[in-house]
Amino acid sequence: MDHQGAVTFDDAVAALESLARAHFDITGQPLKSVVIVGGTALAAHAIRERSEDVDVYASAVDDEEIGRA
Repeated sequence: MDHQGAVTFDDAVAALESLARAHFDITGQPLKSVVIVGGTALAAHAIRERSEDVDVYASAVDDEEIGRA
C-alpha cells in the first residue's frame, strides 16, 4: 500500500500471487481463472493508479485459502 493507504496495481498482483500460492498449497491445483473487478480492474487497464482494496472473484477459492493469503 502507498502512503495514502490505497492499493497499487503491484500490491494487487502480490495479493493475487499470495492467494494463488495458498490455493495450491491447500488443493495441489493451480488456480484456473481469476477475475479482477472494481478499482483493481481499472488499475489493470491504467484507468486509475490505485484502489481502496483488491476486488477479485475466483470460484475455486474458499475462505480457508483467503485466510492463508
